[in-house]
Amino acid sequence: MSQKYLKTAAACLRSCYAWSNLGISLQLSAEPSCAEDVYKQALLVATPQQAHTIFSNLGNLYRQLRDFESAKAMITKSLELQPGYAPAYNNLGLVFVAEGKWDDAKFCFDQAILHDPLLDSAKSNMIKAMNMQRMYTSMSSYL
Repeated sequence: MSQKYLKTAAACLRSCYAWSNLGISLQLSAEPSCAEDVYKQALLVATPQQAHTIFSNLGNLYRQLRDFESAKAMITKSLELQPGYAPAYNNLGLVFVAEGKWDDAKFCFDQAILHDPLLDSAKSNMIKAMNMQRMYTSMSSYL
């Protein structure tokens, strides 16, 4: 029901944030495949100062869909538009975690924390990634 209202609001307001919020809602629902089109609509109406958030969200969607190359490309675009954008570094770190690239993930989480020390999700993700790395390292020693 809430997505219906978001769709109506996005269509009426022509606001990139309305479209982006609808994309997030679809991504979190059972309709993640529709989210890509909605994020692209958000990019059509976004100003250059707004686009970095949408590229980061789109990268997060691609990570969820396990399209890691597209995820990295979108998040990198976000960081090109807004260097130091902590949520994008956090999202990129999550892509590297999904790929098992622990050092790259740690670097990204460190950058996220450096640029926004209050970004608790980056701190939490750093701890989880380091624990996962230790677990995989100890498991591989048994193989």
